[in-house]
Amino acid sequence: MTNQHDVEEIVIAVLRRMESAKQKKQQLLVIAKDLQQHKEQIEELKWHWDVIERQPDSSDIPCSTSHAVFLDVNQDLLVKGALGIIDTPESLLFSNLIFQGFRVDFVPDSSLSWILNPGGNQKVNKKYMMQLMHYQKRLEDFGVHFYPLKSIIPEEKEGLSRSSAGKQSINFHDKLLTKETIDRWKENCIHVHHDTIITPLARDTAKEKDIKIIDGRG
Repeated sequence: MTNQHDVEEIVIAVLRRMESAKQKKQQLLVIAKDLQQHKEQIEELKWHWDVIERQPDSSDIPCSTSHAVFLDVNQDLLVKGALGIIDTPESLLFSNLIFQGFRVDFVPDSSLSWILNPGGNQKVNKKYMMQLMHYQKRLEDFGVHFYPLKSIIPEEKEGLSRSSAGKQSINFHDKLLTKETIDRWKENCIHVHHDTIITPLARDTAKEKDIKIIDGRG
């Protein structure tokens, strides 16, 4: 049963949320061949971003953002992007975005995910792997970033995410995050939805336990 102290906490948290709701999320252009297939990934990105969805063959590049992410990047786009080949909708769109000064992030697909941790892949042709990593380096020289999906977050939260890259982070889906939940939490990082109310005692307890709270507010 909720006591008076908990009620006061919730009221304070709601008032703070109403104030912070005035702040807008940063926009992110999300590009995928099959947007419906990537619905779950896109919903995860919406925790942190005002998402604009586009397919590669779209010529409508929004002027309201300068940050784009390609989902499920395969070897074809990796190589063609590095060499400046523009014979597919994806490679052409990538070229246009780079020319326009966009920040571009690549989320590799399952066949290319090893590129995020090349040292952990022992069953490949090393010379061939080095060639693909050479293309990766060329793209990084153009300003492209290679990240797992969970690391595509606004700049002000990047330091927290990158420093926690080696730790397990868990999504919390309830509408209210309380001190009791933090007391029971076994991980050292917790992602909450932007609609979740976080009580002050929950924040204090998380700080005491060195648990990082990452919310979806931009």
